[in-house]
Amino acid sequence: MDRAALVDTTLPSGGGSDKQSPIFVPRGAKIFCQFYALHRNPDVFGLDVESFNPDRWAKISPSAWEYMPFGGGQRACAGQNNALNEASYVLWRIAREIKTLRSRDDRDYAGQQKLIAKNANGTKISCT
Repeated sequence: MDRAALVDTTLPSGGGSDKQSPIFVPRGAKIFCQFYALHRNPDVFGLDVESFNPDRWAKISPSAWEYMPFGGGQRACAGQNNALNEASYVLWRIAREIKTLRSRDDRDYAGQQKLIAKNANGTKISCT
């Protein structure tokens, strides 16, 4: 996601060696938000951020600007509510029917970055 500054402005923090100094952003400068890096901040998600650990969500509570799967502010994804409702319904239907879910892939996770982050090997599972 990128944006262009419409006027000269100053961001209140993020600059300097301590990341607490203001940052000047001149008019026309492009600002990029790197979600892959944002969502792997060890200060927010823990030191094991690269490992698959769904239980981390029981211990963390990132702010709206630390976890932004749908962007944020005025230009956040318009389909966010629809996507979350649809995903919740599908997971609920699956959970009702499946007794066991097992990985059928002996290979390690191989991250691949496209529009989203995904496993380059695909997802090989068995359901009973």
